[in-house]
Amino acid sequence: NETCLDIVFGVGPSDLYAQINSEEQSVTLTWIYNDINISDQISGYKIYEALEDDSMVLISEIESTQIISAVLDGYGDGLFCLTAYDIYNNETDPICTQASEFSNFNFVLTDGSNLISFPYLSNDDSTIDTILSPIIEYVDGVIGEGIAAYYNPAIGWNGTISNLERRKGYWIKLDLDDAESTLILSVSGIPTDPNTIYNLHDGANLVSYIGISPTLLSDAIPDDIEPFFEAVIGQGVAASPDPSLGWVGSLDSLRIGSGYWLKINPNIEYLSVGG
Repeated sequence: NETCLDIVFGVGPSDLYAQINSEEQSVTLTWIYNDINISDQISGYKIYEALEDDSMVLISEIESTQIISAVLDGYGDGLFCLTAYDIYNNETDPICTQASEFSNFNFVLTDGSNLISFPYLSNDDSTIDTILSPIIEYVDGVIGEGIAAYYNPAIGWNGTISNLERRKGYWIKLDLDDAESTLILSVSGIPTDPNTIYNLHDGANLVSYIGISPTLLSDAIPDDIEPFFEAVIGQGVAASPDPSLGWVGSLDSLRIGSGYWLKINPNIEYLSVGG
């Protein structure tokens, strides 16, 4: 960059969201920056408030590229913008978003299969095409319980999944260039009602988790229905109930944004569980 001091290399941040926290009288910003490693000269971020006359007022500066969120105390409804700046104080083009009471969740995805669920979804558009569009070039496919969809660049999505649902868990299969790298997927929407009822059948059910995170498995599953469970399986972890010891295994807590297989006793045809 020393030969062109007025140019910022690479694309700047994306997927900026601003959530209003009415009780705390603040706004929480979140964003992603997939090109952050394209240059070692990026120094941090600048946050602006956009005014009605189309001017922008600098309200915060973050001297780090590792931070991807910020809380703006004393702010409410408004239009907020974000740039990244380099060691020469050049800035990327601003991205702006209107603050809303939507919630935002950032998934940190790895190469291969990721078992996730969606705690926040838009009531207007929860299509697989919209939600996964920011990372579509890396997606091999999406697999749910008895359903699947695969992406073909020529014809788009093909399969039995058209919309992503709040109660369900999904395997998201990614093909990244580096097996050790990660990718951030940011999804914004309305929080799922924590009183949601899950209707479970005998055998394996692939479901979401929408409660307080993390919650001990022994607290998340009521004692009166615990005997109906044979196992709870997450990504690389599992636990099963023991009459004497309680839940045993490598899975101790449920976490929002993760998906889980709930294995129900085959003698139980139907079971309803509150969220």
